[in-house]
Formats: sequence, C-alpha cells, structure tokens
Amino acid sequence: MAGAPADWRDLWQELVHREPFAHPEWVHAYLRCFEPDVRLVWLESRVGSRLDALIPLIREARVYDGLPARVLRVPMNDHCFRCGLLARGTDRDDGGAERLWAAIAGQTGWDLFCVPKYAVGGAFDDVARRARSAGYPVLTRPAGGTRFVPLANDGPAAQRPWLDTIDASLKRRLRKTSRLIQESLGAAPLLEHCEAADAAQLERFYAIEGSGWKGREGTAILCSAATRAFYDTVAETMATDRALVLHFLTVQDVTLAAAFSVRLDDRLFVLKFSYDEKYAKYGPGNLLSSDVLRDSWERGIREVDFGPDAEYKQAWTPHVQEHQSLYLFNRSAYGTLLYAYRARLRPWLGGLIRRRRGTTAEP
Repeated sequence: MAGAPADWRDLWQELVHREPFAHPEWVHAYLRCFEPDVRLVWLESRVGSRLDALIPLIREARVYDGLPARVLRVPMNDHCFRCGLLARGTDRDDGGAERLWAAIAGQTGWDLFCVPKYAVGGAFDDVARRARSAGYPVLTRPAGGTRFVPLANDGPAAQRPWLDTIDASLKRRLRKTSRLIQESLGAAPLLEHCEAADAAQLERFYAIEGSGWKGREGTAILCSAATRAFYDTVAETMATDRALVLHFLTVQDVTLAAAFSVRLDDRLFVLKFSYDEKYAKYGPGNLLSSDVLRDSWERGIREVDFGPDAEYKQAWTPHVQEHQSLYLFNRSAYGTLLYAYRARLRPWLGGLIRRRRGTTAEP
C-alpha cells in the first residue's frame, strides 16, 4: 500500500490494548476489498524517529447532507466494530492526543473530518475537546456499542464468571437446550476450538453463516466476493499471528453453530456468531455463547467482546462499550456553514416539516 509507514506493524505490536481493527493487514484487506480506488492520506505523529500515532484516512469530495464537501474520513464499514486507531497515549499520559490533534489540524484542503464509529473514552474524545478549544466546530453522535463479558480469573466468586451476570431463566434454557439436543440428536453437544486458517474449516464456517436469513437476504459472507476475500485475508493473517479462533458447536458430524473470532493478548473479539436455522428450535446460539465464554475463561482470556449490541446479547451481559461518531468541521467559512446547517438549520427544518405534516394531516 503506497505511502504506508514501514513501522506501522511495530507500533501496533507495542500497544497495550491492541485491537484487530488497527492491525496493518486488517486495514490493507479492507481497502483492497471494499474501497480499492480511493485516495489515501497517512496521518502520522512521531516523537523523534519513533512512530507515535497513525490514522489512515480517505480524502474525497462528496455530498454531505445535500451540500458538497471535501472530506477526510476513517476507512471502515459494518465489518469493523469501531475505528482502528493507533496511538501510544492520550493527554492524560504522554500527550498522544495533543500530537494527534496537531496532525489533523495540520492537514489542508478539507471541510469535514469524519470518524464513523469510535470507542467513547478514547483518544478521539480528547481530540474533540482539543478541536473545540481551538475554535473548530465539533459534533458527536451516539453510534451504538458492543457488548462485552468480563471474565475475572481471581477470587472465590470467579469459579464460573460467564454465568455470574445472567438470570435464572437463561440458565434454565441452557440446561434445557443441552438436554433437548442430546435427546433429539443422540449425543451431547461438544465445542471444537480451531486456530488454523484451514480452508475446509473456513468453508464450514461460511456455510453455517450463510445457511439462514443472511443467505436469503444476501448479507452473508458467501454472497459477496469482496466480503469473502476480506475474511479469508483476516483469517490467514490472524492465524499466522496465532490469533484466529474458530469455534464449532457439534453433535457427532452435525455442526449446529459457529463463531469466527480473533484473540489478542487476554481479549477475544467475536466477529461473527452464526447457527444453522434447521436446529433453531434447540437454541444452539445461546449454548454456543456459553461454551465460547467457558472455553475462553479456561484459556486465560479476561474479556470477550461479543460485537455490536443486539437484544439477544443483552441477556448475557450488562456491560456495553459505547461508541460515537465524530464530525469535526474546519473553522473556515465553508466549514462553519456546513456545521451550522447540520447542527442547527437541518434539525430546525426537520421539526418544521414534521409540524407542518401534523397540522395538515386529515382527521
């Protein structure tokens, strides 16, 4: 990838809290598969010769809320939980956010800087505060979040921490699910743990993931050559780093459910949960979730990120990593106009239209 810093991977390896979304090959794969023809900008900060922070950005001219704008945005889509920012520190320790903001402000020829989704409480919150202090108009908007399960491995109360926060009804469903599967299919369900990017195992996962509504609606991995290529690359890269984890819930030679995950240090990121809808009446998804948490705890993982929030995940954990979107407008006349339209005029017009429709509606 032209222009990418040679020490990008070294920076990623040295971060205390690594996430797959900032891995060099994750970003390379995303750009090759989903946005191969964009114009890239590498925003970096260095302390001496040491790479301190890095953001790959896409520079583009686009229509924003009906108005033309020159945009710098972080490359990401629905296959990324949040922005993969690489930064060694924030203003609370070694001044990383200050240097990051300086790199953004030093760019020319832009009206809007956009981060579609990032973790609340991270470096981009510090960047937003610094931008406001410097007179740049800033908007942040809620952007969902991910559910995560802490797996404390110490203390007498942590014998089965993945069951500590679920209610009695879910525990009963898990016991009933296991019993029904054994009675109907002739054996108890077992969990397989695979760390190799084996082609047959990947095909097995893709088949399960595409067997239900995702396949019918055309959103499964197998429905898109670009999406398939992306996950193939991620699997191969993470397996090389001994970070890929495929889980399969099986009964004899039948696969009921599967998960595609990445393990980094003591955290597991579940990128995809899937189950075979032929066995939906048994509730294999909940049983897979329980077994993945148990397997993770036994292997020393202290946190499992279940991915984007969904109703069925709420039964497993009350813990949410909130996300936001960041829209940072240049303090030029046109950037200020874009901000005024988005923050004030557009909401006012929307309210006026809704009120107008309400007064003209027929009884």
